[in-house]
Amino acid sequence: MQANSKIYIYSGNHNPSQYPGGHDTKLCMRGTHGYVAPEPGLLEWVDSVQVTDFNWVYVQMSNNHYVEFYVDSVFTNGADLLSFEYQLIDYLRLFNVF
Repeated sequence: MQANSKIYIYSGNHNPSQYPGGHDTKLCMRGTHGYVAPEPGLLEWVDSVQVTDFNWVYVQMSNNHYVEFYVDSVFTNGADLLSFEYQLIDYLRLFNVF
């Protein structure tokens, strides 16, 4: 979703104009975490993140699975995701993209 000329990704709904809705998910920029997503319950997990070029985002799903995706390019009205990984094991927070 675009707000104030910036692109954000929001938790829980494919239609941000109807936010909040859907399943509760939490988001976190990879930042200094390396290949391990933060522990559940930490304040770093938020309901929305501003995405920027060449950055990774962790997603904590409502089913205790995790996703990591790579934002390649951000445009005026959207962003290109170059790749993503989905962890199929409950509570597994380790990602190692080669």
